[in-house]
Formats: sequence, structure tokens, C-alpha cells
Amino acid sequence: MGLNCSTQGKILFAVTSPRSLNLMRGYPQHLADSNWDVHVVSAPGPGFHEFEARSGVTKHSLKMERSPSIFKDMVSLVRWCLLLLKVKPDIVSSGTPKAGLLGMLASRLVKVPRRVYHLRGLRLESLTGLKYFVLKAMEKMACSCSTEVLAVSASLREAAIRTGIVSPDKIHVLGKGSSNGVDINHFNPENATESRKEELTQALGLIPDVPVIGFVGRLTLDKGLETLKKAHEELKKQGIRHQFLVVGGVENDVLTGHQDSPHGYLGKAFVQTGRVKDVAPYYPLMDLLTLPTQREGMPNAVLESQACGVPVVTTDVTGARDSIRNGRTGVLFTYGDYQELAQVIAKLLSERDLMNRMSQVGRRFIEENFSRNRVWELLDEFYGEVRVHSN
Repeated sequence: MGLNCSTQGKILFAVTSPRSLNLMRGYPQHLADSNWDVHVVSAPGPGFHEFEARSGVTKHSLKMERSPSIFKDMVSLVRWCLLLLKVKPDIVSSGTPKAGLLGMLASRLVKVPRRVYHLRGLRLESLTGLKYFVLKAMEKMACSCSTEVLAVSASLREAAIRTGIVSPDKIHVLGKGSSNGVDINHFNPENATESRKEELTQALGLIPDVPVIGFVGRLTLDKGLETLKKAHEELKKQGIRHQFLVVGGVENDVLTGHQDSPHGYLGKAFVQTGRVKDVAPYYPLMDLLTLPTQREGMPNAVLESQACGVPVVTTDVTGARDSIRNGRTGVLFTYGDYQELAQVIAKLLSERDLMNRMSQVGRRFIEENFSRNRVWELLDEFYGEVRVHSN
């Protein structure tokens, strides 16, 4: 498959769920504007139709099940092969477990020259038993079928090698990592006026002049919600004035319907927004962001928070530990240790000068390492080199 002489090359990106298209928002169009012929694949759904696709970007809807299903996966694999034979891409770059597996396997079957598995996290790190071994086999096959594996953080690369799903010479990290970088103009503390902050504070029912501890992300157990609840109780016992603001929607059946409310798992002590289209206006309301997660690839909420000048408390686990400078832009704590989390929060709330320094250093940390322009430059260079080898 040679290059179309009128373009830099033909590249196809894929994710399983339409919601995951946000992980590369803007980048397909950026490549199209740079004279690439760009194609994007995901399962059908509302997010797929809303995904930006202007001149030079072609969208393809292809049904894929997130959970393993031999019959449905075989049907999807056939559809994948037919699509690739029609599009004839020079490069396929697919991420998220199911799209990664099917995209890499189909690409190898039809002999796509370059196949990039974009590893954005290792879900198997929070699994045990049969599910762990099934997912490990899927990840290993996806890596085996690829020509390159791109990890979004250094510790994710280390975990993938340690788990045995990929060899060290095949997996790469660009710069400090990140899937798509941070729009530092959009996530900017200067965008938040005092009147807008007061208006949003009142609308949410937050108590003025009481420190706000934020959480931004999917409400799933592996994000550490139980640790968050227990840390709240510990802070209450210590008489630490605080309130929690939780931004995100429920995405776990264990949580849905708890206490007869889709957001009832955390209880009334937590102010919850549900899923929102734009999280940027909520960061300026926070004194701290906490992400007590069990596993990550590279947590976008942590990067966005620092871009907005909000210090972070997160766990010392894969992905999360790469997302801050411990002691300078935030603090790491041991996953699951709610007492340590409460202790760190209490210390930071009592040391405003330290938090102010973290705020300033955090903004610079993101500007220098994770700005969208910086990450896109690295991706452009990577895919350019991959394209050369597709000839």
C-alpha cells in the first residue's frame, strides 16, 4: 500500500466507545489540516455523531462490544477487515481494549503496513481471576499484532513490560506522556471571573468560604470512591472544615441505584453535578483536587486541574504518579489509605502559602510538558516517522 501522492498518508484512528473519542478530540482534524487523509472509527452512539469531523476527516461507525463475546467479536472482526480493505490505510492507530484488539488483529490480517496500539491504561490492573487472564491475553494479542505500541505515561510502559504483554523495544512514550495534551487556553485560571465563580457556587449549593475538595471523573469504584468517603469521615472527626464537589457521572452498575438514587453512593455530604459537557468552569471553585484512583494511564483531570492552578492529591499508582511533581504541584499518597489521604488534605488546607506555590508551579509544569501543542508536535513527529516506514 503506497502513499497517496497528494497527501502525507492515510491514517485510521479507532476507539471502542464514542465517549472515548474525547481522548483524541481535535487531533484528527489537526492532521487533516496538515494534509493527511484521516479516518476515525468507533461503535455507534450519541457521542459518535457529536464528534467533530470536518473537511479531511471521515467517520466510520462499527459496532463493537466492550465485554468479551466470541460470536459478536468475530462479526466485528469481519467488519473491521472489510472496512480496512475498503479504506486501505497506511497506518492504523487504535486504543481502548476492544478496539485495540480488533483493530490490531484485523490490520495484521489484511496487511496494513504500520499498526500502532495506543495504550491509554491497563484495565487488568484492577482485575483478578479469570477476568484478569482474559484481558491480559487480549492486551498481549493486541501488542503482538502491532508494529509499535504507544503508552501515555512512563509508569504505564513499565507496567506493560512488567505484566509481560509487550517487549521493551516495542513500546514508546512521547515526552512526559499524555493521550492528547491539555488545552491550556481553555483550562486557565484567568478565565474564571469572581462573579462567575460566585454564580456557580450558589447554583451548586456550595457553602462560601468553606474549602472545596474536588473530584472530577467517572464515578466508578476503581477511582477510589470508597477511600474518598472514608477520608471525608476522618476529616469530620478531626473537625476540618471542608466540602466535596464531585463532577462526573455514574458508570458502574454497583453504584447505580444505591440508596435509590443514581448518585446516592457518596451520600448527601457530597455536592454532585452529574455528567457535564465542560468541566473547565468547575476547577476554579476548588481549593484541591483529589483522585484516589486504583489505576490510570495518564489522568486528564489531574493535568487539567494543575493547568487551572489547583493543587492535586492523588495515588502513587500507575499513571497517576507521573501526572504531578510530588511535593511541588501536589502530593502522592498510598492507594486505599484513607487516613493518609485525610492527613494530606488537612495539612495542605492549613498551609495556604504551600498551596499557592503548588498552584504556580503546577501551571508551569503543564505548560512545559503537557500543553496540547507540545503533545501534538510529538505525535506529529511520531506518526511522520511511522509513515516513512510504511513505504
